[in-house]
Amino acid sequence: MSNSRHEVTLSISAGPGSDAGDVEEALIGLLDEARERAIGFTIVPQPPTHLPGAKDASQLLSATGVMLALASSGGLVALINAVQGWLLHHKSKEVSIEIGGDKITLKGASDDQVAAVTEAFLARHRE
Repeated sequence: MSNSRHEVTLSISAGPGSDAGDVEEALIGLLDEARERAIGFTIVPQPPTHLPGAKDASQLLSATGVMLALASSGGLVALINAVQGWLLHHKSKEVSIEIGGDKITLKGASDDQVAAVTEAFLARHRE
């Protein structure tokens, strides 16, 4: 990766029966995990999205996912490591990481499966 900032979209599925509040809480927890690991990022504002099953405009939520601008060339690796660490304690959740339409989803896979998927993803985004 070059020294330029990379925009990465994180999306969370909070599991069966979850609602907008569960998703928002999970997303805040994941971002806190990233901050604790000193990953440099800024949140890029996005318009709200209409959640499936929402009955009115009051159920609009932008927190089903968030776009981050990573500040350093090592930020993507650090972010993936933070996601993997967070998922160890949130096994019912899954997290998607997307860069320019290329997306991986991490969930309760084995360490070997996760390593293979993330290494291939990182290889596609190294410059």
